[in-house]
Amino acid sequence: MSVLIKLKRVLLAILLLFLFGCSQSTAPIPPTNGAKIYFTGDSARGRSIKMASLPPFLKVSHVKSCVHCHGPKGKGDIWMTNEVKAPDISYKNLTSDEAPYTGHKGHKAYNDEMIIRAVKQGIASDGRVLDSSMPRWSIENDDMKDLIEFLKTL
Repeated sequence: MSVLIKLKRVLLAILLLFLFGCSQSTAPIPPTNGAKIYFTGDSARGRSIKMASLPPFLKVSHVKSCVHCHGPKGKGDIWMTNEVKAPDISYKNLTSDEAPYTGHKGHKAYNDEMIIRAVKQGIASDGRVLDSSMPRWSIENDDMKDLIEFLKTL
């Protein structure tokens, strides 16, 4: 086998590892459906949670769940674009008027229905459209409620 063919195979393996093998989460996945959705983008009910709309920079990305942008503890602070950091999506932070919502100074407190609207439609608690770096997710209501229950543990 020529050196060129070996080099191509090594480069392809590195590329595949980067595209499909990278993840910010190294923690074991907790045994709840909400946690499974948060960490993997898959429901324990056998459903895959898909992006309903896809930001341009994610079209070539391996992002398929919340953890890739908001981190394993939901604290965010990860640059999504040159101007936008993923916010802290812990339930305590989202539902408090006092919380320093990362990336958005002083937000109106979210309730569960507003969190569902933000995840599915990209609408913030104050009615404005969220940045396009926040995907709009296609997720069933029962899975969404499980996800919210998990956010309460962050």
